[in-house]
Amino acid sequence: DDDDDDDDDDEPLELVDYTKIPSTLDRNYDRFDTDAAVRPTFVKLDATWRRRRHKGLLSDATEATLGADEQRRERNAAFDLLDAVTRSGALEIDHAQLHVVVAATHCFDKTLIDTVIQDNVNAIERVERTNLIVALTLHGATDPRDLVRPAHVDTVAQFSAPNVVAAAEQHAKLLEESSSGGGGGGGG
Repeated sequence: DDDDDDDDDDEPLELVDYTKIPSTLDRNYDRFDTDAAVRPTFVKLDATWRRRRHKGLLSDATEATLGADEQRRERNAAFDLLDAVTRSGALEIDHAQLHVVVAATHCFDKTLIDTVIQDNVNAIERVERTNLIVALTLHGATDPRDLVRPAHVDTVAQFSAPNVVAAAEQHAKLLEESSSGGGGGGGG
């Protein structure tokens, strides 16, 4: 029955619409970030790029500056190569990676020092909550306890993200009640 082990690789992968990540993050920030301290950050690329590559396997690296026309030409060449390798999409590419950058900035009303000293706010707890919101969103998790080491769950629940943990507990309770038939009604 060693063939059964190979079947795990054939499971259909869940498709993810990466274009929805920013709006999902915004919803979760609105729901859990009680300070409204997270702002979207726009990443703006420079007009010129530096390209470093090796002409051959054993050759030294060469560096070039690419303007808009060169960038377009290089991008088109990369897509042409991808098209040729996959036979216009007829062949799958196993073990490929896609890197998506989503940026956000955690803002404080005052400087970090003034926030800590004047307002007596633990900035680390605030940033931990933000990181937990991002992690829950990106991993599609509903319970922060799935992402936090067991030894730290109580601390996170008490200080960093009590509303996030409370929402997860409420969600788990509702699921339990619905699976047990609604939790009501008497019998005989």
